[in-house]
Amino acid sequence: MNYFLLNTGGIGEEALYHDIKLEFTMAILDSLLRGGLEDWIDSPAGFKVPRAIRQVDDVYLHPEKIYSKIEFEEKQKELNRIRCDTVEQIGGALHPNIRNVFTRI
Repeated sequence: MNYFLLNTGGIGEEALYHDIKLEFTMAILDSLLRGGLEDWIDSPAGFKVPRAIRQVDDVYLHPEKIYSKIEFEEKQKELNRIRCDTVEQIGGALHPNIRNVFTRI
C-alpha cells in the first residue's frame, strides 16, 4: 500500500514563500489518480517525489531549490523534529507504516 503526503499550504518563508494554489493541488491529485506520476526520485527532504507534474512548477516538488544547501538542511532538520513530535503525540492512532516514516535521526 502506498501513502502520500500532500502539502496544501505553501513552501518557503517570507520573501521565499510560494503558496500552493488550489489549481496545483488539483493537478497533483489528477495526475496521481490517473496514474500520471511514474518517475519518482529521492528528495533531500527524505521522501520520494515525482520528477515533474504537468501544470505544477518544479519548485513545489523540490523546495530545496529556493535555499542554499546549508539553509535547507537546517530547515529540514527543524521540520523533521516537528513531524516526529506530532507523530509521537498522535501515537497509536496512526498506522505503523506511517509512524515509521517519521523517525528521529
